[in-house]
Amino acid sequence: MSEKNLHICHLYYDILNLYGDNGNIRTMEKRLAWRGIDSKVSRVTFGPVPDDNDYDIIFIGGGQDFEQELLVKDLFEYKAEWLKEQIEKGGFILAHWDGTTETEERIKEETKATIRCIPMVADEESLQPGKCVFSGKPSDCRVLFARAY
Repeated sequence: MSEKNLHICHLYYDILNLYGDNGNIRTMEKRLAWRGIDSKVSRVTFGPVPDDNDYDIIFIGGGQDFEQELLVKDLFEYKAEWLKEQIEKGGFILAHWDGTTETEERIKEETKATIRCIPMVADEESLQPGKCVFSGKPSDCRVLFARAY
């Protein structure tokens, strides 16, 4: 076992897998292993977040409108405050963003998180459209949210 460990939460793994996101998680695990970093992936779906939720990265995949509409209620009922807490603890969230300044400012206001990375060049799956995790509006790609240190 390595001294370096990374705990990844794959949120809605069972419904948001339109662009091979389960494969993206497996690729992330393999690349971490090549670098001598142990990883643990917890797959979280509908309902309350498990008590074992000390995650370093929260990954939210992409889905079609139907799937995304199914999970919106769950996201706001069970996950919204938890996601804010994860950001407060220094976690990273890789998720879709609608690209608007208004949403970016609301995220910053409510969580003190900012967009840390907007991939300009990425694999095809990361650049697939989806819906913003915060506003529910259409999104062109995923970005990395976190607080500045």
